[in-house]
Amino acid sequence: MSARVSKTALARHMAERSEQGSPDGDVAEADLRVAGLRELVPDLPDERTMAVINSIFGHTDLVHDREKLNYIASLRASVGVEWQRAGKAFLRIGRLLLEAERKLSKAEYDSLIEGSGRLLPFGRTVAVQLRRVAQAVDSRRLPEDRCPSAYSVAYSLVTLPDEHLRLADERNLIRPDVRREEIKAFRAELNRQSDPAAHARVDLRVLRREHEALREQRRDLLRRALAARQRMREIAALLDRS
Repeated sequence: MSARVSKTALARHMAERSEQGSPDGDVAEADLRVAGLRELVPDLPDERTMAVINSIFGHTDLVHDREKLNYIASLRASVGVEWQRAGKAFLRIGRLLLEAERKLSKAEYDSLIEGSGRLLPFGRTVAVQLRRVAQAVDSRRLPEDRCPSAYSVAYSLVTLPDEHLRLADERNLIRPDVRREEIKAFRAELNRQSDPAAHARVDLRVLRREHEALREQRRDLLRRALAARQRMREIAALLDRS
């Protein structure tokens, strides 16, 4: 039977923590829940893992079930290990392609890459990306211990100029668990900064929309003016008859 954390005990503990306060003022409810869980059940996973679990399952009874809490934490750790292994696998494949490049003539290697979809489990695009990432790691442009676990994300990093790659490092974007969305947003920011014309293009689109809106307003005013003039003529005619 699963060991469970009493909802009443947890609520009481959170209330006590809230009344005690903190040096910085009020403690966020999520932090109270995580801290309460950890103090009531000391053998739970680390606080960072607990915070993630609480953010996902906080609305369910799972956060009151110690066995399930430990299972979710174990699942997270196991998947993380396998994900890192997958990252190391793509590096090994990239290095095999680098080795092939050294052993084959240029024409032979080019033929290998072009025909990779028939000879290997992936096509030309993936082969090029795997080789490029492995080359960046071996040349120490990209630290192997912090290489993103997804080869496509790693490729998006290594295609950056050195100064942008250093900026990515400063922003903690070179790490195994970095998400594609983070790198995509980072590259979009760089593009906006390095291409002033992009802002001009955006401004032109805004101006065109505003211009079209004003034209429509003018048409509407003209229609209303014509209708008003017609009505004035009708009223004038009626007054002339009276």
